[in-house]
Amino acid sequence: MKKRNILISLLILEFAVVSVPFIGSANADSGFTAVTFVINPYSGGLAITVPSAITFGAMTSPENTDSVTVTSTIVVVTDTRRGTNITWSTTAGATTLLSGGESITATMLSYKPGIMAKTGTVVTTEHNQASLVSAVAVASSAGIYGNNIVSWTPTLTLTVPANQPAGLYSGTITHSVA
Repeated sequence: MKKRNILISLLILEFAVVSVPFIGSANADSGFTAVTFVINPYSGGLAITVPSAITFGAMTSPENTDSVTVTSTIVVVTDTRRGTNITWSTTAGATTLLSGGESITATMLSYKPGIMAKTGTVVTTEHNQASLVSAVAVASSAGIYGNNIVSWTPTLTLTVPANQPAGLYSGTITHSVA
C-alpha cells in the first residue's frame, strides 16, 4: 500500500507541476502574421530582339582586300517559359545582297555570335557559320532553369568576289528562335 500511495503522490505532484502556470506568463502575448505569395499568370515564351540595320561601310579599294567585317549591335533572346531542362536554338539566314542587276550571294556572308551576357541559369553554345545562305544555328541553349536572357553582338564578314561591280548592295538577315 505504501508503494501505491507513493505512486499516487508522484502522479499528483507531476500533475501539479505540469498545471502550474509560468511565472510572468501574464505578460506574454502572441499574434499571427498572414503570409501571401503570388505566382504571376503564365505569359511566357521565347522572344528575340535584333538590330534594325547593319551597315558594313564602303569598300573603297577592292583590289587590296577581299572582305569587309562589321560587329553588329546586340541580339537578345528572352526566355520567360519558367522551365527546367528545356532548350532553345537561334538561327540566322540571309538573302542575296542586290544592287541593281548585280548580286552577292549569302554564301559569302559569315556569322560569329560572340555571346557576351547571360542572366538566369542557362548554358549556351555559339555556332560560327561560314555561310548564311540558309537558316543555320548561331546560338543554342541547354541546362535552362527558370527564365533567362542571352545577348550577343555578332561579327559579320562579307567576302566580296573578285571584279564585283560597284554599287550599294542590300539584303536582309532573318533571326529566329525556337
